[in-house]
Amino acid sequence: MVRKIKKCRLKLSSNGQNMIEYVIVLAGIIVVLIAITRPEGIFSRKIEESLDLAVDGTKCAALKVCYDPNGCPTVCGNDCCEAGETITNCPADCSICTSDAECNDGIFCNGVETCDPELGCQVGDPACATCGDLDHGESDVFYESATVPFGEECEEVVRTCDNGELTGSPTATYESCAPLGPAPCSLADGTTAPHLTVGTFYPSATVPCGTSCASTAVQQQCVDGDWTPTQYTARTCSEDCGNCPMPDGTVILNGDKKTYYQRPAVECWNQCFSEQQVITCVDGDLVVEGGAPGEEPTATFETCIRTVCANDNVSCTDTECDPNLFTNMGCIHIPNDALCNDGAACTGIEDASTLPEPRYNRAEDGEDWCDVSLGCRFLTHDEWCDDGIMCTSERCYPYTDCRITVVHSRCEDNIYCTLNRCDPARGTEDGCFYPPDNRRCLGMGPCARGTCVPDPATEDGCIYEPVDLRCNDGISCTVDTCVLEEDLYVCSRVADDALCTPDTLDCTIDMCDATRGCVHDSTCDDGLACTIDACTAAGCVATANCDDGIACTTDICRSTGCEHQPNNALCDDGDGCTTDTCNPIGGGCINTPINCDDGLSCTTDTCDAVLGCQNISTCNDGNLCTLDSCRPLGVGGRCVYLPIACLNVDNNLCTVEVCNPATGACDSSVPLDCSDSDPCTRTYGCDPVSGCETMRIGCSPDCHCVDAPMPYCAPNDPRIPTICEQQII
Repeated sequence: MVRKIKKCRLKLSSNGQNMIEYVIVLAGIIVVLIAITRPEGIFSRKIEESLDLAVDGTKCAALKVCYDPNGCPTVCGNDCCEAGETITNCPADCSICTSDAECNDGIFCNGVETCDPELGCQVGDPACATCGDLDHGESDVFYESATVPFGEECEEVVRTCDNGELTGSPTATYESCAPLGPAPCSLADGTTAPHLTVGTFYPSATVPCGTSCASTAVQQQCVDGDWTPTQYTARTCSEDCGNCPMPDGTVILNGDKKTYYQRPAVECWNQCFSEQQVITCVDGDLVVEGGAPGEEPTATFETCIRTVCANDNVSCTDTECDPNLFTNMGCIHIPNDALCNDGAACTGIEDASTLPEPRYNRAEDGEDWCDVSLGCRFLTHDEWCDDGIMCTSERCYPYTDCRITVVHSRCEDNIYCTLNRCDPARGTEDGCFYPPDNRRCLGMGPCARGTCVPDPATEDGCIYEPVDLRCNDGISCTVDTCVLEEDLYVCSRVADDALCTPDTLDCTIDMCDATRGCVHDSTCDDGLACTIDACTAAGCVATANCDDGIACTTDICRSTGCEHQPNNALCDDGDGCTTDTCNPIGGGCINTPINCDDGLSCTTDTCDAVLGCQNISTCNDGNLCTLDSCRPLGVGGRCVYLPIACLNVDNNLCTVEVCNPATGACDSSVPLDCSDSDPCTRTYGCDPVSGCETMRIGCSPDCHCVDAPMPYCAPNDPRIPTICEQQII
């Protein structure tokens, strides 16, 4: 039957005729029909329609193409809407869609595509994100930086918005760019010169003494931060003829003259001019006026004054040089009472203009003065410091004025539990106050709370009350209270079994222990000292407890107690060179190396961890036809070499087997000698199976065998001729 038919393509023949190929599959056989028409369409449309009608409802299969699982050729334009083909990329196949999935073109930004059975695929609304001011698909110009160096041009970067992200270089983020202006040039003094500045410059600000600066001058121009043609920055130049620095930090300029002194200060009876030197700077060298050639100056101080006086160690005197130098060669010390002003009102009047208002009512007498020998002198008045409060002590101290000290011991209310305190700030008449101190009320027992109530009627000013909370022992099943016994409050703790919840086990006793709390003591005891007896939901369970901590013992609990039986097998260390034993007394396994010495001097004695002792013979005579062994045949043993017998290895009794000492192999190439030295026998051959073949002759008693070329019988006495008989046997 016809399986498939399809008008696949129209092609032009070489003679201008139209050729239409038909591919018909009949019972698995492909039949190709080619109808030729003229360009003007001589081939009747009816014939074409007749062929289509003959295969009504079938599809055409293109020639020499691959087919999909539905039998359609996998090419665009075959009227089969295949996977991946849409109305957009192959309208010839997918003019009408069947599902939304067929309409998905994989482009996110044109929204979700849907299928309309009558209209075909429908495009959804756009759904792409924007990039700032740019919509999806729009482009704009960006720059890598906001500025570029002077003389360079800004390079544009075109970036396009692609669903919220800009394409192109991610560092091109600037919307504008401009070239920078020309940079100024640096000068030696730290200032700058504008672009295109032209001037005279010098390599350095100084030249050696006697050298002309003009010889080093160069005309330069500033071009964008660089001097050209060179890089000189000094605008001025002078000869460096050498100034003269002085030890005190001053400088004498070249050619200048200055007066210096030996010391910065002299005694009151001395004059500075006696210490001075006039010094001139000549090209870095110091020249002393009136001095010898090359003399080094000793005066190094620019100034000098008369101020040096001996200290009189009196703080309130003013020391001066005596202005009458010629009448009093030295210093004078003038007392200055103002230096003794200590600011303390209780030491008297120092200077009425600076004296503060009196702090206490007192008579204005006494004053502070300067004694040229003893220094400042003060008259102290403790009574001027009296504050009128009984529990304070007042003292007058120079420079610090009145010092008020509280004296707690001057306060006493005769009540034990109060503190005696002096505090003038409280405003009491005597300055005292008596705060209660509950810490002093501790004499009525550990669980009593003492409170100080300053009542003179009580013995110590304390009242006491019991506090049950102080008796809490932390055990939930005890009732803890504070009770009075013999004038002391003590704790009472009573165990109450009712406060304990039973544990539902039949083999326990539920009770309250005053020290342990609720306990559930087991009643299980099997009478064996080597078991641990426990109470469980299933009843009493006894667990053996005989572990001696030694791994190589088998621990057994018996009625007589624990037994610990050593088991040497548990000590096997896997080493064939040790003897493994269990020592329960020593605490574990003992792995003793075994002695592999066999006492034979002709063996090498070693031990292998797997094979054990190895006693290897050292006997070797170099002959492979001997069996070499070490045997204890003497003191220390000796070597024995037994020959190897070759026993008819070739199954031929007519050959002799000999062992080759070099190879140890049996050689059977030597023929067997069948001669037996018997004159009455004759060898005539050898059979490989039976061996030598011989003949024997028999002689009478008067005859004997003679071994001649052939044996024969001869008389026993050759002197007596006798006819001898012989018989071959």
